[in-house]
Amino acid sequence: TTTTTTTKKIYAGFAPTRFRHHERKYDLVSFPSFGEAVDEYFRSFADAKLASANESEKKAIASRVDKIKTDQLRRVDQLQRDQEAREDRAATLEARADDVDKVLAVLRGALDAGLRWDEVEAYVDDEKAKGSALAAMVHKIDFEERTVTLKLKEQERREDAGGGNLDDDDDRDDDDDRNDDGSNSSEKQREKSRGAEAPKAAERRVTVSLDASAMASAREQWTTAKKARAKAAKTEVAAAQVVAAAERQTQAQLVKREATAKAQLARVDRASQGRLWFLKYAWFLSSEGYLCLCPRDKAQAEAVVFHLFRPGKDALVCADGARDFPPCVVRGKKDGDSSGWRVSPLALAEAGSFVACRSSAWSKRDRCATFWVGDVTRASTTPSEGWDLVFGSILDDNFLVRGKHYLPASTLELQLAVVFFGHPAL
Repeated sequence: TTTTTTTKKIYAGFAPTRFRHHERKYDLVSFPSFGEAVDEYFRSFADAKLASANESEKKAIASRVDKIKTDQLRRVDQLQRDQEAREDRAATLEARADDVDKVLAVLRGALDAGLRWDEVEAYVDDEKAKGSALAAMVHKIDFEERTVTLKLKEQERREDAGGGNLDDDDDRDDDDDRNDDGSNSSEKQREKSRGAEAPKAAERRVTVSLDASAMASAREQWTTAKKARAKAAKTEVAAAQVVAAAERQTQAQLVKREATAKAQLARVDRASQGRLWFLKYAWFLSSEGYLCLCPRDKAQAEAVVFHLFRPGKDALVCADGARDFPPCVVRGKKDGDSSGWRVSPLALAEAGSFVACRSSAWSKRDRCATFWVGDVTRASTTPSEGWDLVFGSILDDNFLVRGKHYLPASTLELQLAVVFFGHPAL
């Protein structure tokens, strides 16, 4: 009994017999023969290698969808953050409109009075040094673009806030601010948070035009924020469509990859069952069941003529007057109970047609003579008596044959048949 070891359905090795140290360490699987155990061991490794490659391919395909999703989400998130930043700047400008207008008025007055740019900057620095709150708001002045970047304390915005972008709910009922018991909820809220320290407002830098008021700059921010909101919504819809299309394409690729993987595993299974030795040649079975072999190239021709051909048992069929013909070996059969071998005339005639069709006569559409011999040897400088030199085969070196027997005129006709092998032996 041949044994092989396995752990978690993965073969760890094979052995010609059952060993005790294997029994203590592995689960053993027996096979009818040692050859089958070896075949199954290496077939399992081929299966595992293909499965690993298929899994890697599937992960690569799925990762492409994840990359597309991440990219689309990043674009939508960037647009949403840009929209929120513009809304925050607009709300901050509205909340500090008076101070912003005062700063703008001072800067416009200085420029209208004819002060040089460096003088204006020096004036702002002097005011900062004196502790001016308005001067401290100025971060940078761009005289060429006539803009100023201000440092403003960020204001806390309500969900319903927004000067020109969101609806104002100014007409609220006084009863909404009271509870069922008549107490004022806002007063309770102030009392609750009276002992808590107010959070420190963050600082935001806002760039405004020297030629516009604070409220005009805020309206401009609200307008661009509204456009950014609409663009983000459209981008989100488009991103969903792109992701859906990518998922459909990925699913199709996964299905195709799965089919390819099954085909590869099927080829491994067929290879593990073995392949008949003659399948690598151009071959056919004659009407009477004789195996006829033709080489496909020079290397195979060498093997067919000088190794597979059995003098005295087989027949070698060649073409006469054609170029690049493949010599065909007709494998003989034992002649009944006698010790002799025979090849039928019909098999020789069919082999002659096969050789003619695979020679240059096929492309020229011209018949060529064919013959068979029972003995062959390599060519020498001076052929011996009784040996004839054969020209035109796919062998670069010509060879000698003895005892030519010409066959009936060959017809350039071939038939094709598709054979399905269902038996494991085939």
